[in-house]
Amino acid sequence: MRVSYGSQEVQVSAGEFVSNLLRAISIAPDVAALQWPMRKACRAGLDKRVAELTISAVAAQCRNPQVWSGHAPRLVSRGLSPDQIRGLRDGDLTSLDEADRALVTLAQAVETCTVTDERWDAASLFLSPHALAHVVLLASYYAMLCRIQFAYDVPLDEGLVGMAYPDAENTLAGV
Repeated sequence: MRVSYGSQEVQVSAGEFVSNLLRAISIAPDVAALQWPMRKACRAGLDKRVAELTISAVAAQCRNPQVWSGHAPRLVSRGLSPDQIRGLRDGDLTSLDEADRALVTLAQAVETCTVTDERWDAASLFLSPHALAHVVLLASYYAMLCRIQFAYDVPLDEGLVGMAYPDAENTLAGV
Protein backbone atom coordinates (compact mmCIF):
# COMPACT_ATOMS: atom_id res chain seq x y z
CA MET A 1 0.00 0.00 0.00
CA ARG A 2 1.63 3.18 -1.20
CA VAL A 3 -0.97 5.68 0.05
CA SER A 4 -3.27 5.74 3.05
CA TYR A 5 -6.85 4.81 2.35
CA GLY A 6 -8.50 4.22 5.69
CA SER A 7 -9.18 7.64 7.13
CA GLN A 8 -10.44 9.77 4.24
CA GLU A 9 -14.10 10.74 4.04
CA VAL A 10 -15.73 10.10 0.70
CA GLN A 11 -18.96 11.88 -0.15
CA VAL A 12 -21.41 9.42 -1.72
CA SER A 13 -25.13 8.85 -1.54
CA ALA A 14 -26.62 6.82 1.28
CA GLY A 15 -26.23 3.10 0.67
CA GLU A 16 -23.36 3.44 -1.82
CA PHE A 17 -20.29 1.33 -1.08
CA VAL A 18 -16.97 3.13 -0.73
CA SER A 19 -14.14 0.86 -1.86
CA ASN A 20 -10.53 0.99 -0.71
CA LEU A 21 -9.70 2.43 -4.14
CA LEU A 22 -12.14 5.32 -3.78
CA ARG A 23 -10.81 6.00 -0.29
CA ALA A 24 -7.27 6.09 -1.70
CA ILE A 25 -8.31 8.59 -4.37
CA SER A 26 -9.77 10.78 -1.64
CA ILE A 27 -6.23 11.51 -0.45
CA ALA A 28 -6.64 14.29 -3.03
CA PRO A 29 -10.02 15.71 -1.89
CA ASP A 30 -10.42 17.99 -4.91
CA VAL A 31 -10.09 14.98 -7.21
CA ALA A 32 -12.30 12.76 -5.05
CA ALA A 33 -15.05 15.36 -5.07
CA LEU A 34 -15.15 15.26 -8.86
CA GLN A 35 -14.43 11.62 -9.66
CA TRP A 36 -17.66 10.15 -8.23
CA PRO A 37 -19.94 12.45 -10.26
CA MET A 38 -17.65 11.85 -13.25
CA ARG A 39 -18.22 8.09 -12.97
CA LYS A 40 -21.96 8.63 -12.90
CA ALA A 41 -21.82 11.00 -15.87
CA CYS A 42 -19.74 8.56 -17.92
CA ARG A 43 -22.35 5.83 -17.57
CA ALA A 44 -25.38 8.14 -17.79
CA GLY A 45 -27.95 6.82 -20.21
CA LEU A 46 -26.15 3.52 -20.81
CA ASP A 47 -28.05 0.30 -20.45
CA LYS A 48 -26.81 -1.44 -17.25
CA ARG A 49 -25.72 -4.48 -19.23
CA VAL A 50 -23.68 -2.37 -21.63
CA ALA A 51 -22.12 -0.46 -18.73
CA GLU A 52 -21.12 -3.58 -16.78
CA LEU A 53 -19.79 -5.32 -19.88
CA THR A 54 -17.74 -2.21 -20.74
CA ILE A 55 -16.29 -1.97 -17.23
CA SER A 56 -15.53 -5.70 -17.06
CA ALA A 57 -13.92 -5.65 -20.52
CA VAL A 58 -11.53 -2.93 -19.37
CA ALA A 59 -10.82 -4.73 -16.09
CA ALA A 60 -10.03 -7.93 -18.01
CA GLN A 61 -7.79 -6.04 -20.45
CA CYS A 62 -5.94 -4.33 -17.57
CA ARG A 63 -5.87 -7.54 -15.48
CA ASN A 64 -7.17 -5.45 -12.58
CA PRO A 65 -8.42 -7.65 -9.73
CA GLN A 66 -10.25 -4.86 -7.85
CA VAL A 67 -12.39 -3.70 -10.75
CA TRP A 68 -12.83 -7.21 -12.17
CA SER A 69 -14.15 -8.84 -9.02
CA GLY A 70 -16.19 -5.77 -8.17
CA HIS A 71 -18.01 -5.73 -11.53
CA ALA A 72 -17.74 -9.04 -13.42
CA PRO A 73 -20.11 -10.88 -11.04
CA ARG A 74 -22.85 -8.42 -12.01
CA LEU A 75 -22.72 -9.81 -15.54
CA VAL A 76 -24.60 -12.92 -14.40
CA SER A 77 -27.68 -10.83 -13.60
CA ARG A 78 -27.21 -9.14 -16.98
CA GLY A 79 -27.53 -12.44 -18.85
CA LEU A 80 -23.96 -13.71 -19.23
CA SER A 81 -23.04 -17.23 -18.20
CA PRO A 82 -20.02 -18.03 -16.02
CA ASP A 83 -18.39 -19.56 -19.12
CA GLN A 84 -18.88 -16.33 -21.07
CA ILE A 85 -17.52 -14.30 -18.16
CA ARG A 86 -14.54 -16.64 -17.87
CA GLY A 87 -13.95 -16.23 -21.62
CA LEU A 88 -14.03 -12.44 -21.26
CA ARG A 89 -11.52 -12.67 -18.42
CA ASP A 90 -9.25 -14.99 -20.39
CA GLY A 91 -9.49 -13.12 -23.71
CA ASP A 92 -11.62 -15.72 -25.51
CA LEU A 93 -14.63 -13.84 -26.86
CA THR A 94 -15.95 -16.68 -29.06
CA SER A 95 -18.88 -17.45 -26.75
CA LEU A 96 -20.15 -13.87 -26.91
CA ASP A 97 -22.66 -12.85 -29.56
CA GLU A 98 -21.68 -10.36 -32.25
CA ALA A 99 -23.03 -7.34 -30.38
CA ASP A 100 -21.18 -8.19 -27.16
CA ARG A 101 -17.96 -8.94 -29.04
CA ALA A 102 -18.17 -5.57 -30.80
CA LEU A 103 -18.74 -3.78 -27.48
CA VAL A 104 -15.93 -5.61 -25.67
CA THR A 105 -13.53 -5.10 -28.56
CA LEU A 106 -14.28 -1.38 -28.64
CA ALA A 107 -13.97 -0.97 -24.85
CA GLN A 108 -10.65 -2.79 -24.80
CA ALA A 109 -9.42 -0.80 -27.79
CA VAL A 110 -10.19 2.40 -25.89
CA GLU A 111 -7.96 1.15 -23.06
CA THR A 112 -5.11 0.21 -25.42
CA CYS A 113 -5.53 3.34 -27.60
CA THR A 114 -6.21 1.16 -30.66
CA VAL A 115 -9.71 2.28 -31.70
CA THR A 116 -10.05 1.93 -35.46
CA ASP A 117 -12.85 2.81 -37.85
CA GLU A 118 -13.52 -0.92 -38.22
CA ARG A 119 -13.99 -1.41 -34.45
CA TRP A 120 -16.09 1.72 -34.19
CA ASP A 121 -18.27 0.74 -37.15
CA ALA A 122 -18.79 -2.78 -35.75
CA ALA A 123 -20.02 -1.39 -32.43
CA SER A 124 -22.16 1.23 -34.16
CA LEU A 125 -24.28 -1.56 -35.66
CA PHE A 126 -25.58 -2.23 -32.14
CA LEU A 127 -25.19 1.03 -30.22
CA SER A 128 -26.43 4.56 -30.82
CA PRO A 129 -23.95 7.41 -31.28
CA HIS A 130 -24.83 8.58 -27.74
CA ALA A 131 -24.17 5.12 -26.28
CA LEU A 132 -20.88 4.82 -28.21
CA ALA A 133 -19.70 8.14 -26.79
CA HIS A 134 -20.53 6.98 -23.27
CA VAL A 135 -18.84 3.60 -23.79
CA VAL A 136 -15.64 5.48 -24.65
CA LEU A 137 -15.99 7.72 -21.60
CA LEU A 138 -16.77 4.82 -19.26
CA ALA A 139 -13.96 2.63 -20.62
CA SER A 140 -11.53 5.52 -20.24
CA TYR A 141 -12.69 6.25 -16.71
CA TYR A 142 -12.26 2.65 -15.56
CA ALA A 143 -8.89 2.34 -17.31
CA MET A 144 -7.83 5.33 -15.21
CA LEU A 145 -9.11 3.65 -12.03
CA CYS A 146 -7.22 0.47 -12.90
CA ARG A 147 -4.01 2.43 -13.30
CA ILE A 148 -4.54 4.30 -10.02
CA GLN A 149 -5.22 1.06 -8.15
CA PHE A 150 -2.00 -0.49 -9.45
CA ALA A 151 0.12 2.62 -8.84
CA TYR A 152 -1.19 3.11 -5.29
CA ASP A 153 -1.01 -0.64 -4.62
CA VAL A 154 -4.47 -0.54 -3.06
CA PRO A 155 -5.46 -3.89 -1.51
CA LEU A 156 -8.62 -5.68 -2.60
CA ASP A 157 -11.74 -4.95 -0.63
CA GLU A 158 -12.75 -7.66 1.80
CA GLY A 159 -14.67 -10.46 0.10
CA LEU A 160 -13.33 -9.86 -3.41
CA VAL A 161 -11.48 -12.69 -5.14
CA GLY A 162 -9.64 -10.78 -7.85
CA MET A 163 -9.14 -12.27 -11.29
CA ALA A 164 -10.10 -15.74 -9.98
CA TYR A 165 -13.81 -15.00 -10.50
CA PRO A 166 -15.80 -16.97 -11.83
CA ASP A 167 -13.79 -20.12 -11.16
CA ALA A 168 -15.86 -22.67 -9.20
CA GLU A 169 -14.15 -22.02 -5.89
CA ASN A 170 -14.50 -18.24 -6.32
CA THR A 171 -18.12 -17.65 -7.27
CA LEU A 172 -18.79 -14.83 -4.77
CA ALA A 173 -21.88 -15.73 -2.79
CA GLY A 174 -24.89 -13.47 -3.07
CA VAL A 175 -24.00 -11.90 -6.39
